[in-house]
Amino acid sequence: SHAELSIMKNKFDIITLAETNIDSTHKCLFNLPGYQSVYQSKIAHKHKGSGLGMHINETFIYDTLEDYSTCSKDVETLFIKITNLSEPVIVGVIYRPPSGNLANFYSYYDDLLEKLPSSNVIISGDFNINLHGSANSEYEDKFFGHGYTPLISIATHLKPGCTASCIDNIFTNSYENVTVSGACENQVSHHFPIFCFFKYRYSSDNSHCIVDKVCPKYDYCETNLIKFKHVIESKLENLSLSIDETGFCKFSDCIKTSIDDCFLADPEMMKTRRNRLMNPWITSGIIASIKRKDFLYKQWKKTVTKHAKEGDLSVYTKYKNYRRNLKFIISNAKKSHYAHKFEKANGNSKMTWKIINEIRGKAKSLN
Repeated sequence: SHAELSIMKNKFDIITLAETNIDSTHKCLFNLPGYQSVYQSKIAHKHKGSGLGMHINETFIYDTLEDYSTCSKDVETLFIKITNLSEPVIVGVIYRPPSGNLANFYSYYDDLLEKLPSSNVIISGDFNINLHGSANSEYEDKFFGHGYTPLISIATHLKPGCTASCIDNIFTNSYENVTVSGACENQVSHHFPIFCFFKYRYSSDNSHCIVDKVCPKYDYCETNLIKFKHVIESKLENLSLSIDETGFCKFSDCIKTSIDDCFLADPEMMKTRRNRLMNPWITSGIIASIKRKDFLYKQWKKTVTKHAKEGDLSVYTKYKNYRRNLKFIISNAKKSHYAHKFEKANGNSKMTWKIINEIRGKAKSLN
């Protein structure tokens, strides 16, 4: 989900998504800081199990490849070409609906792999074909026959009552550029997020795109404002000031140090977007609840064994209910936050549109 993506500690250059369940016209509602995005609309009138998207590092220059992108009841594909690397790289995401015709998918997949370049292609997706299954020989023939290697060999889908399966994968025809791949332990849904790292360089004339800039961030929440009020009152009360340049410098230093003491965000907290800087409705209590959810998931995961592949169902139910309730709380917190902002902006059309653009991800960033 977008909420889970926004709290990632590590920044990936490209994030591909399947089953987004939204149309491309709504992509602005799911912006991620530091990324540009491209979404493909879901199948019309299908409310669940359709739609593809990508979030792409803002330093990348890319083109959407319409010839390789499609959306049908049997297969959905979305492809881009990154053009400012030392060599062009094509990245795609595929979703095969389990209700679709498998023969039609194989036919399309075979033609697609035939048309794509012979190197520097990365394809991720939810194929709904178990790589661990016994009836997957045709599936293997397709990608191996065109020089592609699957980078994921462990289970990627785990649901109580079902056998663990490897239905999500990442394929590439440039295996020599792969450094590491795997699945993340933190399960967003019944699917494990999968990842890989590749060795690619920016082209020489785009080296300026790589920026390592750390700017201080300040959290002007109500708690910190109250703290600042008390701190500055106490400091000024005990500060002897003269009406000259020296006195002004002392006053200025007092204000500056008080601001840093009260509002400067913890650098460790800035590594995650579970904070009020990125999402003002995320309170300390919600952050603690997210950590609690992660703890409950790990507790359930410990009960999963070879003999009990679904784990302890009572522990899983506790985790699932907690996750559902937390999602509801976060959603309500966001709604309340913006309802309050709209109420304060009542009658001020300029401020109202500013809030609307903030929700749409179009607000100007201030450093």
